[in-house]
Amino acid sequence: MAFLISLTILGRVIDEESTKPMAYAVVIVQKLADSSQIGGTYTNEDGIFTIKDIKPGEYLLSVEFIGYQKKIIGPLTLKSDTNLGDIILSPKPITTKEVVVEAKPSKVRYELDKKVVQPSADIVGKAGSASDVLKGIPGVEVDPQGNVKVRGSNKYLLLVDGRPTNLTLKDIPASQIERIELITNPSAEYDAEGNAIINVILKRRKESGYGINIQTTLNSYLGSDVNAIIGLNTGEFQPYIRLQLTRQILKMMLYGKYVFQSDSVIINGYSKNQAIIGMTNIGFKFLPSQSDEITFELGGTYKNLKPISSYIYTLNGNNFNVINNFQSSYLMGNFLLGYDRKIDENNKVSLTFYSYYFPRSLNTSDSASDGYIRSIGNFNQGYGYGEIKYITNFGNFELNTGYKLSIFSSKSQNEFERNLSYFPQISNYTYEGSDQVHAFYSTLSSSFGNLNYKIGLRLEYINRIFNVSTQNQPIEIRYLSLFPTLNLSLPYGNNSFYFGLSRRIFRPNETMFLPVKSIESRTEIVEGNINVLPEYSNALEFGANLLLGNISLNPEIYTSLRENIIDIEEYPYDSTSKANLKRFINAGKGYDYGTSVGIEANLFNGKLNLALSPYYRSYSYSNINSSEYGSSLSLTIFALLGFIQARFDYVSPQKAVWGTYGPQMYSEIAFMTRLKNFSLILMAQDPFRIYKYEINIKGNNYSTYKYNNFERVNLSFVLQYNFSKQFKPPSKRETEIESTGKRMLR
Repeated sequence: MAFLISLTILGRVIDEESTKPMAYAVVIVQKLADSSQIGGTYTNEDGIFTIKDIKPGEYLLSVEFIGYQKKIIGPLTLKSDTNLGDIILSPKPITTKEVVVEAKPSKVRYELDKKVVQPSADIVGKAGSASDVLKGIPGVEVDPQGNVKVRGSNKYLLLVDGRPTNLTLKDIPASQIERIELITNPSAEYDAEGNAIINVILKRRKESGYGINIQTTLNSYLGSDVNAIIGLNTGEFQPYIRLQLTRQILKMMLYGKYVFQSDSVIINGYSKNQAIIGMTNIGFKFLPSQSDEITFELGGTYKNLKPISSYIYTLNGNNFNVINNFQSSYLMGNFLLGYDRKIDENNKVSLTFYSYYFPRSLNTSDSASDGYIRSIGNFNQGYGYGEIKYITNFGNFELNTGYKLSIFSSKSQNEFERNLSYFPQISNYTYEGSDQVHAFYSTLSSSFGNLNYKIGLRLEYINRIFNVSTQNQPIEIRYLSLFPTLNLSLPYGNNSFYFGLSRRIFRPNETMFLPVKSIESRTEIVEGNINVLPEYSNALEFGANLLLGNISLNPEIYTSLRENIIDIEEYPYDSTSKANLKRFINAGKGYDYGTSVGIEANLFNGKLNLALSPYYRSYSYSNINSSEYGSSLSLTIFALLGFIQARFDYVSPQKAVWGTYGPQMYSEIAFMTRLKNFSLILMAQDPFRIYKYEINIKGNNYSTYKYNNFERVNLSFVLQYNFSKQFKPPSKRETEIESTGKRMLR
């Protein structure tokens, strides 16, 4: 049945003179009949490209790179998955009259239940972290500090290679990323946690041979980064090593005004957020036979946070010079072991065990001539899961069934000290606890005509037990939840349409639900709430991927009904303290609905690429009935020696139970050029000094106004080096591509 066939094209692009692979060459597939574009991508650091979801038929494939003769391959009559082998590009002189740059592929590719984001399609994204890669994606907000929201919420689940991690998006360098999967309506085989899933897929060598990718970064804040990937592929044995050493530095100006009845507090100064991150991961994939695959990885991550703030603290006209020091460090180890067994052509079983463990210390001191506050904490956290999955194909159907047991354990000791007469005494506490999540899931996928569908159901049982020194008896929480899912996609000519329906959960972490108080700063105390319930959301979305010549449109509409919405209420700690209390609460039921559209256009024969992603969101819960809007605009211009990109972002004011965020504006400019195996990127963050982050809180006899902005423009210099060598192609062997169930010859 032809409508069920989805083919894959792959190949490698080679420089004729140096015989070396060419990274970031543009590959476009067009229909032979009308020259309409039906797919495209960039080559990776090894010069390899993969284009999926091609229907049988006749096509033309074009390959081009700045300063090289464009190559057209075809007509290609595709009846099965096709490996085009090496494609040779010949250099040509670069002159403004001769160079014609044609349409580049979209940064975002839409699949049945996810958006797939390619880092190589964006200069700013290539030079930064995983947070930077997500800039400009419809429905995603990324502030200048790298904090990410998906459709107005930061309650997403972050995965790396499909597994939970203790890293943040800011910690993962873009040069190590193959792609990012943004899943706003995940199917039932995924964990039900969070309003969305962000899955970062790291690079591995796919073809036989060896390769190395090195990236170094320096910026004007004296931050630096060195990371490398070294991979080998002999066919049966595929080892790799990933290394990273990063010194993150961000300097911000601070201002805050607090009014407690008739008393006022003013803070004016700066903060220097700095972190040292070291990461090593070694692993391999071993294929002892055509039916067996073993995956192993062992890694370690060291992280040391040392933010410092220096400011003038003014209390009713009296000034005090305050130094706030914060230090937190940990050494995390992670372990992975996986085994996949292909029983026959229609049946496969997969076993996975993954765990990480890290002890973390925290030490904060806030001192001035009027006194000090201090807090010391020691935390030990561990996480592990085991999963068994069985996949079977019968007729036109694929059934995916599995069980997963996740265990999270933690232990903490916290001590507080103060000699400020107007700051409350906070009690010391300890706790120890664990979460167990038992999950059973099943999905069924197939096609009906051109309509592809996947239906699923997930059952999760949660058992949470905590012993807290401030409580007379253990805290025990148990609940059972069902999570149905439905995903549809419909290709229609050059276009495709998709629909998603899912139920999700957000479980409050220890900070949110443990009934203890912690010091956040000289002016803020945080308290958990034992009565906070999990937040549920029932989400529905509809979207399309439309290709209109050189213009790509990706509109989407979504709505979400939410229960037990988790938010924060904020108010003065008491009538005498000069600090406010932030307490977690459930703010009742509510809804979100909104729309966004991604627009990419290649103009003037490809010399100008424009990407625009406006959005609108309306939301209502508790005493809030509001809306927000924003947009990201990116312009990429072909210059004589490379590309220049400018980005501008705007986010309107946003409301919450506790107060209001002010509007945000932000800009970036970047330049990229390439010579042989080297790529050079120069970037300026906030070059026009328009960024400011504001918060307003108003209550009874109490108000707060805070803002911060960058100390100065941050300039970055990024140098990338890519080298690879391919061995003699191994004998052809059937293998899976990204677990899609489709097969090809390699």
